Amino acid sequence: MSSIAIAVLVFVLMFAAALVGMAARAALPEHHVADASKDTVARAAGLVVTLTALVLGFMVGSAKSYYDEVQDKLKRIAADAVVLDRSLARLGPESSEAREILRQTMGSATRTIWPDHATQMPALPAGRPVEGMERLQDLIHALPANDDMQRAIRDRALQSAVEIAREGWMLVELSQTRIQRPLLVILALWLVAIFLGFGLLAPRNYTAVTALVLSALAAAGAIFLILEMYDPVGGLMRIPASTFELSFEQIRR
Repeated sequence: MSSIAIAVLVFVLMFAAALVGMAARAALPEHHVADASKDTVARAAGLVVTLTALVLGFMVGSAKSYYDEVQDKLKRIAADAVVLDRSLARLGPESSEAREILRQTMGSATRTIWPDHATQMPALPAGRPVEGMERLQDLIHALPANDDMQRAIRDRALQSAVEIAREGWMLVELSQTRIQRPLLVILALWLVAIFLGFGLLAPRNYTAVTALVLSALAAAGAIFLILEMYDPVGGLMRIPASTFELSFEQIRR
């Protein structure tokens, strides 16, 4: 399910729980809605609210850190690619094949990370971007160096290629990180329990219903943000493919 669908489902469950609570309050005997019972329900709901607030805050912070880390690595790969291309250009026309492999690797990486994005960047004839970086490292290692300066440039270029490959592998590992389903289900159950308690305590008027709707929207919005930030290259808050395309424009010059 998409993040929007999950957020809407959680909202519906919360609001339905609140309506069930309001209906139950009207059907319960008088002694069940006395002040002592209300106080017990309020204390129990307060405990669950505290737990839910702590978990929600932790999850939002964790998701934001994950999103920022992926974005930082994408920007770093793009910047390193530009630096690598400029180093290769200083090694003369012998580096033309290596520079072309770099362009193709960046194009294939863009298509892999953003499969729904149409791009004009060239792609590798075969193989994955990581294999393209391995081929690029072999080509850089084979480049001739006539003096100490060229050897230093070649060594820096090789180091940049190794760094890009390392960042690429780390990005692959990060892309496997997703929010744990049991945690999301438990959080949704806590929210439903909270709104059931709210419904038991709330009077049956438009002001109370409006407050419950707005509260449910806020909680569902937090769920939506968490899911979106755990999918940084998809969804509505995706990191744009221009992160790589802008670097490609620099490489093509």
